[in-house]
Amino acid sequence: MMVLLTAFSAVDKPLVYVEDLDEERRVDTLALSRRHSEAVKSLAIWQDTTKAERLWRGIIAEDSLYAPALYSLSRLNSVKADEVVNLARRAYEVDSSNKWYAQHYGEILVTRGDLSNALGVYRRLMALDSHDVSSYYYLARIYALRGMPYSAIAVLDSADMRLGRNSYLARIKQGLLLELRLFDRAIAEGERLLFDTPYDVQAHIDLATAYEAAGRDSMAMQTLESAHKLDTTNINATVALLDFYIRQNNVERVFYLEELLFRDDRQPFHLKLKHVKAFVDDENFYRHHYFNVGRLIFILATKYPTDREVVKLYSIHLFFGERYDEAVDYLMRHLEDDNAMPNDFSLAYELATILKRDKLADSIVNKAIERFPGDIDIASLAAYERYSDGDTAGAIKVYRRALKSAPNDVTRSLLWCSIGDMYHEEDDNIRAFKAYDKALEYNPENAAALNNYAYFLALENRELERALAMSQLAITIEEGNYNYLDTYAWILHLLGRNVEAKKYMVQALALNRQQSASLLVHYADILWDLGEKFMAETYWKKAIEKGYDAEELGEHIMPRLLEEELSSDD
Repeated sequence: MMVLLTAFSAVDKPLVYVEDLDEERRVDTLALSRRHSEAVKSLAIWQDTTKAERLWRGIIAEDSLYAPALYSLSRLNSVKADEVVNLARRAYEVDSSNKWYAQHYGEILVTRGDLSNALGVYRRLMALDSHDVSSYYYLARIYALRGMPYSAIAVLDSADMRLGRNSYLARIKQGLLLELRLFDRAIAEGERLLFDTPYDVQAHIDLATAYEAAGRDSMAMQTLESAHKLDTTNINATVALLDFYIRQNNVERVFYLEELLFRDDRQPFHLKLKHVKAFVDDENFYRHHYFNVGRLIFILATKYPTDREVVKLYSIHLFFGERYDEAVDYLMRHLEDDNAMPNDFSLAYELATILKRDKLADSIVNKAIERFPGDIDIASLAAYERYSDGDTAGAIKVYRRALKSAPNDVTRSLLWCSIGDMYHEEDDNIRAFKAYDKALEYNPENAAALNNYAYFLALENRELERALAMSQLAITIEEGNYNYLDTYAWILHLLGRNVEAKKYMVQALALNRQQSASLLVHYADILWDLGEKFMAETYWKKAIEKGYDAEELGEHIMPRLLEEELSSDD
């Protein structure tokens, strides 16, 4: 007797007749087929993934070898990755003659990097259908990924013989030939492809790549120029030609093509910004091509007039070209933008200060405080202006006013730390230490407050153990800060732990490339107490060379020298 079985998949398949099954099996199979059909309709018509998944899982629970349900369930996004592999494998094993099951399982294996098993699946697919382009593609890809490029090329050559030339496979083969440095074959492949598709821009680009790899730069340039002429609006062609001229150092053509890309809205903004910043960062190149770079910056300023990076770039460009008043006026106009940021005001203030336009600088600071009352950078800017004029009390008032609008405890801690620094400048360490206590109350890990508090305690030679603990926490929080390491080493020195102090001072000096005079004096003092008198004197002399006041240093080291002289007389 003959029994009807249906094998539904992603597409309808012919009915399959299986002989010699008993009547009970026939009834069960037909019931499963109807439920499978219902699951397919639930997904395809009503997009009810939950119901479809429930039906297919129910089918598999009754018949673990029902391949259509195994296959369909493995294609659902809601199924976990490991289960997908298992379901796809079972569907393939139940019916290895089904092309859809094999392709799905093979693609999953390739994606997961299981190339050994994937190779077997695609060999099976080649046996099932030797005219399927995708099988040649995946088989070649598997060989390439396994480090067998010659086998991959052999697969693609066989595709040429069986299917005729296929542009997609031809490009893959050309890439493999280039990878193997078989330049003549890669060029021949590219020329054949271009002959078949003379208006294909990408075919031109690929052939030019092969020409350039073979050292035939003139042919590469000619081919890329042809691609560009075919479609001057094609971004890929323009970018490929631009990259070629960058490698050839043809500045004139580089800037011509850059302008095309900068005017094209399809070219991502971040790439335009990256390119122009690369030109600006090379100061020598920027100086020699100031006007060409300027045209690009002007295009950005026109297309993205309120972007903060562009505003900064254009103002600095004007300043670099000694167009000082234009730079400040341009930046001042853009301080009114809705998205203006604190660093825009900082830059405007810096430029105004350089130009010695003091009234304008004051105006910028006042606008900044009004716009960003609780911003730490703006408060620091305003306070610095007061401090520069010798008005430390005014600077403290600025910081205290900013406290009222501070957005969080971290900012409050920074502001109190700055207040402490100002009080120290006024030689009022009682208030300075109270301010540092407030800073650490808001943020116990404020490294600057910890360091400054510790250092100023050390200057007064008081609470050294507490100062050491704070300093140690500071160098842990902010590693590689030579000032903080100097503080820690100096406190160790005051505690008589000079061997440890030397180790940390060596680190501080290694990080401080300019070799600060005060660090050199500290190091010399530590060396002296360790008995390394000659090296100590050497570093004291270096400190004077670095600008340390000779008279002050003399007063500092005189007691040590006298003590040394007296001990030698004894």
